[in-house]
Amino acid sequence: RSKAKAYYLLTDGDLRDLGTMSKPNPHKPTWAPMKLYLKAQILALSREKYPTDEDLEAERERRAVSYRLRRC
Repeated sequence: RSKAKAYYLLTDGDLRDLGTMSKPNPHKPTWAPMKLYLKAQILALSREKYPTDEDLEAERERRAVSYRLRRC
């Protein structure tokens, strides 16, 4: 879930409607189970928000600049 949000710039709201598979957390069984998404669904959802790779890269750069400005 966190990788899908970070790499494809999706929000919790975007991911809410997708189906998930749950697997036990491999790091510690008592932690919450992992929510796994199908990569094809994540890609399709990302393409709806950012139609081209350039759009996705531009949004990543915009967010990086915004983050750097807030850190100063």
